[in-house]
Amino acid sequence: MAYVKIVAACALLLCSACVSTTGSMDRGDLGHMTRSLNTRSYGYTIIPDPTGTAPTAMVERFEVRDGDCAFDGYWSDCATDRERSELTQPKYSPNRFSNGSETWVGWWIYFPEGFESGDPASVNIGQFHEASGSGVSNMFKASYGGYFFDNHLPSNSDLITLIPREEAIGRWHRIELHVRWSRKSDGFFKVYVNGERKVHYHARTMRTNQVYFKYGIYRSHIDRFYKAKPGELMPTQIVYFAGVKAGETRADIQVSEKELLVE
Repeated sequence: MAYVKIVAACALLLCSACVSTTGSMDRGDLGHMTRSLNTRSYGYTIIPDPTGTAPTAMVERFEVRDGDCAFDGYWSDCATDRERSELTQPKYSPNRFSNGSETWVGWWIYFPEGFESGDPASVNIGQFHEASGSGVSNMFKASYGGYFFDNHLPSNSDLITLIPREEAIGRWHRIELHVRWSRKSDGFFKVYVNGERKVHYHARTMRTNQVYFKYGIYRSHIDRFYKAKPGELMPTQIVYFAGVKAGETRADIQVSEKELLVE
């Protein structure tokens, strides 16, 4: 592993401007992912690990700046007080999660030093969205310096702390989900952080027959920030992801030997 990190560091020094926005990543059963609305060149890149401690040689870098809204002919972030830089499973992807299926989804996440969560705006770093426009089933939220699980399905939903504020910044964290997708009460959603189970929700996990995954930075209700802090701009936010995958088993979502090598 030390040799791999040395190679990655050398690659970064020799080619700090060499980034990829189309390079292939092994995402397992997630399949092909596309950018959602935001197409700015800095919004999404694949780069050699800049932290020196990532679990993979290459990482995915997301960035959102004040005013980064867009319109795709169907949905307008600009008209709905939103900004984002995300990857999403395409609308007709065969890899979307279906009622009755069971899966594992995992990723590593890194909030760099200086990351500001932009409260009281809502900043979400990953979400499972209903395919038929019925809203979100659950989200992963960056709020007041921490990282939280936000379940939208129960009527009494609230935020569950995954990573507390004092531990979130400047280190890589492993997130693993074990899900049974179901419109009935036999569904479950388990979330593990650095190997420790933080969430065990047992009830329906979807409203309709399909759910799709999105990850990156998605911020909404931005007007709350401007009202709370007149004259200030929403902070620029950068988040790194590594090893984002889905699979049938926990073993399927682990980092492969190939991912330890610089492309």
